[in-house]
Amino acid sequence: MNERAERPKVSVVIPVGNEDKYLVRCLESVVKQTLREIEIILVDDGERDRRREIVDFYEQTDPRVVAIHESGLKASFGAKVNRGLDRAAGEFVAIVEPDDFIGAEMYERMYECAARTGANIVKTPFYNYESKDNSQVDKSRGFINTNVPKGKPFSIFQFPHLLAMPPSVWSAIYRTEELRRQNVRFAEEPGAGYADNCFYVDAYVRMGRIVWLNEPFYRWRVSSETDPDQPRNWDRTAMLERWGRNLDMYPPDAAENKALVPAFAERACSAILERYMEGWTFDEKQYAALAAYLRRFSEKQLQSALRLSEKRRKMLVQCRKDPDRFRAIYFPSSVPAGKALSAKIGRRPAWVKQLYLLLADGNSAAAVFRWSAYLLLMALAVRMGTFGGLLPEAVCGPLALICGVLSVLCVPVMIGCLWAGARQRKQQENQAAGR
Repeated sequence: MNERAERPKVSVVIPVGNEDKYLVRCLESVVKQTLREIEIILVDDGERDRRREIVDFYEQTDPRVVAIHESGLKASFGAKVNRGLDRAAGEFVAIVEPDDFIGAEMYERMYECAARTGANIVKTPFYNYESKDNSQVDKSRGFINTNVPKGKPFSIFQFPHLLAMPPSVWSAIYRTEELRRQNVRFAEEPGAGYADNCFYVDAYVRMGRIVWLNEPFYRWRVSSETDPDQPRNWDRTAMLERWGRNLDMYPPDAAENKALVPAFAERACSAILERYMEGWTFDEKQYAALAAYLRRFSEKQLQSALRLSEKRRKMLVQCRKDPDRFRAIYFPSSVPAGKALSAKIGRRPAWVKQLYLLLADGNSAAAVFRWSAYLLLMALAVRMGTFGGLLPEAVCGPLALICGVLSVLCVPVMIGCLWAGARQRKQQENQAAGR
């Protein structure tokens, strides 16, 4: 049987969620760590269900396990983590989400790194783990590898690139004394999505002495039913609000935050923008919040966003500058056709807008086809002398030529009408499908 250390080297906080499907695998991966001097703090909402049975079993069979049952924490992931942080007795503290699991040497390797370097935070890459086929892929360190030093302490102001990657607060350990001294906490609000945004920014900025250990141990289950990055769980309002808090704490216009701005611009803006570009649905309020958030950055600051291509940076600037037109171009299925096309062509003359709206009308193609046929018949009739007795010969030649030219010009207009009508129908189908 494991014995409880006098002072654990690492306290592992596990906020038990609303399901028990993956909880046993998670706990097994923690209790079997090669670093034995750990404390495992399980925080649940006090319900006596299958989850409670699992928690009680581990508490009774392993003296390193401490359980906290508190009914008031049912709806708040952040509150559960904070209770665990308050209870932690270890030299360092770590967080594991109950859907995920970790490699056996994770905390031994991270603690050794912290002891060797004097780090306040040791951060590692992680695996994206797919439940469906038990596959894992490391997507988290390609960009970081070329932009932060490895194995030696640095400040986030020297290398702000860590802020440009997903928060992933669980693939790190934090020096407990410094975490408390700097009062770094989770947002205690309903839900689990984005509760870690403020935490990880505050930790990097306030605690200093970060070390990047370039070994992935953590398996982040990306296909879990409770994953807030799944479309059905996506709450952009919460994300924007919590990123807004980061900007309140570290304003982009403040000189001392200048180094952080490119990472803030990339992480917050592109993460939101990419979801819209994927075709996810959104409402007017959320889109207005996105536009307001972007306006907190200058165009120059958005152009400095890390990792983004030049095209993506320009898109951020476009969205900030003219959100209505940007929305009409890139998310047309969410905008009525007339409004979308009107916004798309910007501040052009009224007659140009009316022409675009005409093209968007599904009946326009048929009308143009009829006129093309009338003009072609007119040209042939004139050329064959049908109106010879009514019109002078000098008029028939030019009239036939004009009718023929107009008939030919109707062809690309008709094609344009067909394309516009097809596009409009596709937009309506996408919107009906909830994309």
